[in-house]
Amino acid sequence: MHHVVAREHGGTNAIGNLALMCDAHHAQLHDGILTARGAAPDLVFGLPLGPSWDCEPEPGDERSSPARLA
Repeated sequence: MHHVVAREHGGTNAIGNLALMCDAHHAQLHDGILTARGAAPDLVFGLPLGPSWDCEPEPGDERSSPARLA
């Protein structure tokens, strides 16, 4: 689980401040290999000097629904 605004910088555990990520991508984000911009749930991920992509779920995909994360 990634906090968009880190807890030590005043971020909360509110659903709008969280992004569900696998451990490998979470580590890459903190290591600067991946970037994230925007606000949850509309984060755009990318590479520091390369392309970026959003993480919009496919229609009907309930795996990332806020109700599932609650």
